[in-house]
Amino acid sequence: MAKRLGLIAFLLLFSACGVTDTIDSFQEAVQRYSIVIADGNEQADYVGTELIKPLAVVVQGNKGDYLGDQFVEFSILDGDARIVGETIVPTAPDGSASTRIQLGNSPSQIQVRAALRVEPFDESRHAVVFTLTAVPFPPAKLFMFDSQSNGQTGTVNQKLPLPLRVVAKDSRGNPVVAQDIEFRVARGSPDIQVTNLVKTDSNGVSATEVILGKTAESISIEATWLPNDNNDPNRKVTFSATSSPSDTKILSFVGHISDGKRACAAEGSNFPGTGVRLSDLYGNPIAGAKVRVDPDSRGKIDDQPFGEAKDLDTDESGVASFTLTAGSVSGSAYNAATTVTASVPAGPTSSAAFDITKGRYLFNSRGDGNTMYLYGITLAFGYQRYFDFPFVVSARGACWSSLPSTFISVSRLQVIGCPGIFPSTSLPDPVYWQVTSDANGDVSTLWRELVGDIWTGLRFTTRLTAKAAGTNDLIFYVSHPDCE
Repeated sequence: MAKRLGLIAFLLLFSACGVTDTIDSFQEAVQRYSIVIADGNEQADYVGTELIKPLAVVVQGNKGDYLGDQFVEFSILDGDARIVGETIVPTAPDGSASTRIQLGNSPSQIQVRAALRVEPFDESRHAVVFTLTAVPFPPAKLFMFDSQSNGQTGTVNQKLPLPLRVVAKDSRGNPVVAQDIEFRVARGSPDIQVTNLVKTDSNGVSATEVILGKTAESISIEATWLPNDNNDPNRKVTFSATSSPSDTKILSFVGHISDGKRACAAEGSNFPGTGVRLSDLYGNPIAGAKVRVDPDSRGKIDDQPFGEAKDLDTDESGVASFTLTAGSVSGSAYNAATTVTASVPAGPTSSAAFDITKGRYLFNSRGDGNTMYLYGITLAFGYQRYFDFPFVVSARGACWSSLPSTFISVSRLQVIGCPGIFPSTSLPDPVYWQVTSDANGDVSTLWRELVGDIWTGLRFTTRLTAKAAGTNDLIFYVSHPDCE
């Protein structure tokens, strides 16, 4: 009897252990995989369009490692959309899988499920849900064709400099042709003239000239896309303009910057053909007028000291000419700027900026200034770590001109430790060599430097100095992250 009871107890204990082992094995299998959203969640776009970003997930193991060759199934749970391409996607070696979504034609909230095809399956661990939004296109609308036609100033009894132009677009942003656009004066004198009804052209554009009345005033002109019985603000645009007395004066820089481009000269040289022009609103020159030209501290007008203003007279063409001399560029910078302001007593003011550069200089197009600190570890061989980086040097002359075939000397000095942080010791004397810039004045190569030794715990800092005749020093520091 005792033996039988012992056997029964043994069998019960064995059975309980087997159930426990089975539960543990099941939980371990469930936790072996997990899926997370990587990108593309909570996007919104117009109906009928394909989302810009794909829906992307990442599959990981229970130790945080990425798992390739796993299968992820994408499906639409809710909303109007469809999956573009395959619905079952294998993961890449980095554990990633993605698919693209085409929104349907109905505005809706959309849910897309991405699930791992594994057994045993746990919804909370093996599936994720993306939430997307399809929004309707905006209504058809009338727009100003360009901002320049709004806010214009003209002279009484004269035409505005630019016509007023609008463009009619449908809900998808396409131009609508042969539409009636009504222009009317909403505020202003009754003698202001516009073309009342103009159809849109093949580009959806409608335009009218405006002839101002005899009164100096602020005016408003409305353009309405007909019909507009419900007074829809989307089908209406309002322009503003100012009618000014005829004695309006305009002051502008001419000569070297008459085309609107920013002028440039090397330090200590002159900006050629510089001047300011005074005219009326219609471009007629105003001769014999006083114009004051005032540079900042880096500019010199004729024989004046740097930074001092000079009063000039306009000639028959309305131009006051002068010579502007560029000051120097200080320190390690290779360019600077000077601003010159011209003014007329009780009249307009105009300003222009001029660039000044050194005659010859080197610069690093990968970073700001002439010194660049590079930290990081990208390669490891055995117990030594190296950092690969592009060694980029550009040789330039006055006003950023290229200096091809320029001899550039490079010195390399390596230090053990971090200067100012860990005790440091210079290695043997610097190594010197020369490189020659290409047809664009550039030198570019991939450089590899030792930054650390895992075995010894040493840190290394390398200083590379580039120099060409008559230029500044260009310095790169390549260091172990601990030296930052």
